[in-house]
Amino acid sequence: MTTLVMVQTPTDVVIGWDSLVTRANEQSGMVAPKFFVNGGLLFGVSGVVRAMDIIETTRFPPYDGTDPRKWLIMSLVPVLRAAFEDEPGMVSDDGQMDGFGILVVVGGQAFGFDSRLSPGQTTDGIYTMGSGGDYARGALFAGATVMEALHAASAIDPYTGGALMVTSASKYLEAHADDEVPL
Repeated sequence: MTTLVMVQTPTDVVIGWDSLVTRANEQSGMVAPKFFVNGGLLFGVSGVVRAMDIIETTRFPPYDGTDPRKWLIMSLVPVLRAAFEDEPGMVSDDGQMDGFGILVVVGGQAFGFDSRLSPGQTTDGIYTMGSGGDYARGALFAGATVMEALHAASAIDPYTGGALMVTSASKYLEAHADDEVPL
């Protein structure tokens, strides 16, 4: 359970997240941020924590500067699908994956994925995921900032909380430029 927010602006992407983790009957703060950098790409993952582990440790081809959506479809999705298929329990017998959502920034553009690994962009540039995502989206539509939207989600959704973080994708990518996937 979580709340992730991304808002595309004309010059950057604003990202925000909470730090609460819920497992069975236990709630605790998360040490690792819910947004992370892998191979120069910025990812946010909600839902099944194992999905985040897989994305964080998969080696992706470098972004080549072409159309970001087409690059995601042609270069990132096949590698990501193979990584999930290699992980027991992530893909059902009928080939379906469920229980997670992915936000990604590539080429300065925001994209949302569902568990079918189909990248999409919204006309309003707003992306929210997790148990508090709808509350955050409503607050954003009402004129809230990303931080205010996270506060609204944490006030309503019992699975959103802990430390709330907001930054820009460019600042986050710059601060984590040396993050590498282990061999």
